[in-house]
Amino acid sequence: MSKSTTHSAIIITAFIVTSVINYGFSVALSWFFSPVQFGMLGVAQSLLLTLSLTVGSGFAWLIAHEVASSGVTDETLRYLRNVLVANGILGFMLMVGLRYAYQSELLPLGSEYHLVIPLVGLATLLLAIRAVLNGAVRGLYQFGPLSVNLVGEAIAKAVIGLILVKAGFGVTGVMIGFACGAGAGLLHTLWIIRPSKFWRGKGWFDIKVVPAALPLFLGMLGPALMMNLDLLGLRFLAPAGQGNELVGYYQVAVILARTPIFIAQSLILVLFSYAAKKDNLRENHVACGYVGAALRVWTRLLLPISLVLILAPKAALTLFFPVQYLQVAPT
Repeated sequence: MSKSTTHSAIIITAFIVTSVINYGFSVALSWFFSPVQFGMLGVAQSLLLTLSLTVGSGFAWLIAHEVASSGVTDETLRYLRNVLVANGILGFMLMVGLRYAYQSELLPLGSEYHLVIPLVGLATLLLAIRAVLNGAVRGLYQFGPLSVNLVGEAIAKAVIGLILVKAGFGVTGVMIGFACGAGAGLLHTLWIIRPSKFWRGKGWFDIKVVPAALPLFLGMLGPALMMNLDLLGLRFLAPAGQGNELVGYYQVAVILARTPIFIAQSLILVLFSYAAKKDNLRENHVACGYVGAALRVWTRLLLPISLVLILAPKAALTLFFPVQYLQVAPT
């Protein structure tokens, strides 16, 4: 359990660093943007989060399991190529589908999103490819480089986004930053796994990987939808002309409320790979150890954070956001 504990600490530290960057980015934008603009950003981010969690919910975890359990072999490298193509196709379909839904007004967002939607789609495609490669990195237990990857992406999108917002590009500038961050993260992931030379060999697509990924896809997608459909639903169901503003206020509450969830997800990234080892799968007492580790983190860290947000929401909001957003404390 020592290595898993160390790697968990590395990933959680990376989460803390990325959270500070992301929260600082969001707080800075809350001072630059009006509640309406902040609401537009919230809708765009929720669309991107929903789509990115979709492309990261099946194939990425499947390849992490395969590499962790079998190591780097000709078979696992072929499997990596197969799921990479499959997830790339999924990302492309989501990009095209999002564009169609917007243009056909199935997503009635308005003309102010005409540049935002294509950028969300582009970032989704990049993240679809990166998700699979990062899954392979987790299977290789390269959690140090993975942490650098996650932090580097956050820095890139925040710096580029803030520069473009300052230059007057508004929400579109933020989404350009997201797309650039996803692209930079993808390039770094390719650098991490370059020793495996996964691009060599035959076999780039096998339809059998689709049903193999389906159980993981369905299991992981549920929480993704739970975390994002509320904000999108508020935007679509709000009274006419008030959607973006209401989402802007609600977005502030959501940013803080998601903190314990993201910590839990960062822990799962590590424990999943270790639990997937063949030897561990054969020994029930080892699997119980990982469950126990997860419960200890929940008791000692996640529960206290949640209680603070429940019992002292105004204090938490005051630390980060302008006074105008304190009205969302009950939320």
